[in-house]
Parts: sequence; C-alpha cells; structure tokens
Amino acid sequence: MEKKDSAQDIEAMATASDFISLGDSLNRQIRVNMDWSLLPNYGVCSSIAPCLILKGKSFYPRFPEWLGKNSSQRKSHRQIKELKFAMGSSVQCDYAAIHLELVPLILLQLHLLISKDRMDEAIGLLDTFHLTNEMIKEHLMDLCMNKKF
Repeated sequence: MEKKDSAQDIEAMATASDFISLGDSLNRQIRVNMDWSLLPNYGVCSSIAPCLILKGKSFYPRFPEWLGKNSSQRKSHRQIKELKFAMGSSVQCDYAAIHLELVPLILLQLHLLISKDRMDEAIGLLDTFHLTNEMIKEHLMDLCMNKKF
C-alpha cells in the first residue's frame, strides 16, 4: 500500500467517524427531545454514509479474533512463567527458550523413557525439573500444541 493510498484511507476513516459522531448526536436529540423526524437523518449519518465513504474496507483487526489470540497468548505466557518458577535454579533460560526448546525436549524425553518402560528415569527427569503430573498435563501439552508465543 502506497503512502498516498494510506493517506486517503485515513481521510476516509476520519470522514466516516465524523458521520458516526453526527449520528450519535442525532440519536441523542431523538431520545431527549422525542424528535422522531430526525430518524431518516440518523440512519444516513450512522450507517449509510460511513459505509459509502469506506466502500466496504475494514481498516482495523476484528475485535473477537484479537481477543481470542490475546487470551491464548496470555495463557501461554502464564504457563511458561509457572514452569520457569517451578523449575527454579535448574533452568537458566528465557521464556522463548523454555517454550520453543525445553518443553518439546522434555516431552520427547518423557515419551522415549515411558515407551521403553523406564519409569524410574522418567520420574527422575520430572524430579530434576521439579515438574508435577498436573504441569505435564496442563502446561507442557498446551505449550507443545501452541507454537505461537
């Protein structure tokens, strides 16, 4: 997108927001003064004019999508924080390294040990990192499935 196009888009957004603001003012006049003759103007200002000006373009991220992604990201960050706290001094790395390197490595090692029926070593691995069964189920599995951080 060129600067010229983005400047025109911003102008269109500003004009559309002015119409929406005018529509809000008309809505207030309609409700307070019971001036129902303003309804056609309110309809034009609050919905028709902004749609015509913006020509169907959406310049902002859709809020529900952002909210879902933000929630998932915050959950992952919280889980990594809890893992880092539980592991304490046995692990000295940043959050990204825990998420992208350590979590898959621990899960792989656990899988290999359990598949070879070496339960004592698997429990020893968990003890080394101070991890509980709940942390494996809730934190490690979730973080392994969610690679975005």
